[in-house]
Amino acid sequence: MPEQPANEAPAPSDLFDLVESFPHGLPPSSVRTYLGQIADALAFLHSKGIVHRDVKDENVVLGPNGKCILIDFGSSGLVKKGGWDTFSGTLDYAGPEILRGERYFGKEQDVWAFGVVAYVLLVGECPFMTMAEAQDGLDSPFANAAIALDERCGDDKEREGEEEDGGGALGDAAALVRACFQVDVAARPTFEKILQCRFLSGNGGWGMEDS
Repeated sequence: MPEQPANEAPAPSDLFDLVESFPHGLPPSSVRTYLGQIADALAFLHSKGIVHRDVKDENVVLGPNGKCILIDFGSSGLVKKGGWDTFSGTLDYAGPEILRGERYFGKEQDVWAFGVVAYVLLVGECPFMTMAEAQDGLDSPFANAAIALDERCGDDKEREGEEEDGGGALGDAAALVRACFQVDVAARPTFEKILQCRFLSGNGGWGMEDS
């Protein structure tokens, strides 16, 4: 195996490391590719009655050519009719129902956590700095997370040198994040619906050709 030059930074190993290289968010096409793969994996798990319960950027490792793999199933479990009353995961990715101490059902929590990952890839930072902010989601247009998302994804906020990606992809991405951040658990989409959203299905979709 060839040695890595001493002055060369190691390649990012997971999405957490990758975001460190993009403090203002990844290009839209990269966000779509990664989110599509994560949503596809979670849709498969949910179809088998399995929930991950610790979806986060650190649990998505990077492979070659834009591929990624969801890992760390230590908190996963089978869907329970009565849900859970104890949280197993990462608080920065926990939905409002968990922060309120309510019983919760894993599928909806996976969707909220997926929304956090999507936000981080788009904006470059976690959406909620406090538990109170997370419990309000993006319901208030004055929420810090809502303002930052609008600044990143607004129609008139294209960054210099940023690739054009379907002329509305960023707006579609923001709509996906807002759908996942529904405070009302029942209003959150399933991963089957997420895979059909405009951001992931438009412009040729997120799918990757085998290389």
